[in-house]
Amino acid sequence: MKRVLMFTLLFAKRLLKKPTFLVILLLMPVLTVALKYLIAQDSDIIKAAVYDCSGNEKIEQVTDKLISDGGAISYYRVDSLEQLKVDVLTNNAECGFVFDENLYQALIDENAENAIPLYKSTKSTMEDIAKEEVFVALYHTYAPDLLKKYMDDSGFYDDRTADEKAAMEKFMDEDFLVYCDDGGAFNIVYNDDFTGKVVEEDIQKMADDRDYLLRPVMGTVALFVMMAALAGAIFKNIDEKQGVYATMGYRRRPFINMLVIFIPTFMAAILGVACKYVTGIGGNFFKEVASMAVYCVLLTGFAYIITAITRSAVLICSMLPMFTIVSLLGCNMFVNIVSKVHGMKTIRFFLPPNYYLEQNRTVGGMFITLGLGAALMIIGVFIDRRKMR
Repeated sequence: MKRVLMFTLLFAKRLLKKPTFLVILLLMPVLTVALKYLIAQDSDIIKAAVYDCSGNEKIEQVTDKLISDGGAISYYRVDSLEQLKVDVLTNNAECGFVFDENLYQALIDENAENAIPLYKSTKSTMEDIAKEEVFVALYHTYAPDLLKKYMDDSGFYDDRTADEKAAMEKFMDEDFLVYCDDGGAFNIVYNDDFTGKVVEEDIQKMADDRDYLLRPVMGTVALFVMMAALAGAIFKNIDEKQGVYATMGYRRRPFINMLVIFIPTFMAAILGVACKYVTGIGGNFFKEVASMAVYCVLLTGFAYIITAITRSAVLICSMLPMFTIVSLLGCNMFVNIVSKVHGMKTIRFFLPPNYYLEQNRTVGGMFITLGLGAALMIIGVFIDRRKMR
């Protein structure tokens, strides 16, 4: 154990003297912080204008709610219809909603078809989401009044006193708010491209979740840790050609090979976790550490099986940019191209960053990543030993 620890420390010290590895380590925090800054500057790029000329207190509450909640789309108030039209025409806003004076009564009378004029840009792709968010905000406001109207019209309160009616209406208001806050009113159901399962999420959680804006930061961390693992594989092959490991025994050799790859991967992983917290996307510490740890195992197995197949450092050098570019384009970091490139869904299963971004979101997914990494290591040991005979 003492010898292994000494070997690890010496190899880590030797790695830090390699300019190539230092560039990989130093570029990671620089790029992640730069991406965080750029995203923060551009985080409200999807905008929708709201012109409220209703004069209705309830509609004003809806407008204030849309502006303050900050969901998937950033809403802002305009003072005139002309300003709304100009903002949409100049693409300052994806679309614009007009709340006129008869809107609230039309909602209560259930006669609100085409009651909200919508102006949208010809380039707009988000107006459908905006319409859903506006409807949710409106529904949360007018639904209790609609229920009260129904109960009045149905004669439910005929045998109740005014105090009983007021108490029941107060209870309905409070109970409905609790029901909405608990996610009982609206859910989003969609197919997860990676798992193939149907996922159901509370719409409020989905609206408040802006982590998708920082997904490029997570992808950048995943890419650089993978690059460190492949760099470790290159250094291992160079050292092997120079006879650095010639004196090591047959039984110990595969595990030393894995350790040589794991050390740079682990060093980059530590920096990667730190970058996530610096950029503000780090979550539960133990979950982040566990996710990165199993990713390190997967990358070690992935890089080790490549070195077991080929001893050529030049060939692995040529693979490094190829894997980086394919992962950058194929994984869901900046844009999801699965719907446009049908074969990409299959290719993703061979790209380690995709497991870190998608599979490691759940404990079960982490076990899958860990199991796959262990399987790659075992296969690599088998291939490595056959070549050493």
